[in-house]
Amino acid sequence: MQFQPSASQHAKSRKAALLRLIAAVSALTSAPAFAQITKVDTVMTNVQNLLIGIAVTVFTIAILWAAYKMAFQHAKWSEISNIVIGGILAGGAPGIAAWLIN
Repeated sequence: MQFQPSASQHAKSRKAALLRLIAAVSALTSAPAFAQITKVDTVMTNVQNLLIGIAVTVFTIAILWAAYKMAFQHAKWSEISNIVIGGILAGGAPGIAAWLIN
C-alpha cells in the first residue's frame, strides 16, 4: 500500500518551492546593489567628521564663555550651568549618535 499525497499537499509543496526560488533569486540579485555602498559610506563618514568638528567647536566656545563669565563677571555656577549643559549636549551629540549607531 502506497501513500498518495493529496492535491492540497501538492499545492503546499509547490508554494514552498516557489518561495524558496524567489528567496534564492532575490538573494542573488541583491549583490550588485552593494556595489555603490562605498560612495555612500564615504559621504556619511565625511558628514560625521564635519559634525564632530562643529560639535567640538561649539563645546569649546560654550566652555570659554562660561569661564569668561566666571572669571571676569563673577558669575555663579547657577548662572552659567545652562551654558555648560547646553555645550555638553551640543558637543556630545555626534559622539553619542555615533556610539548608538555602531
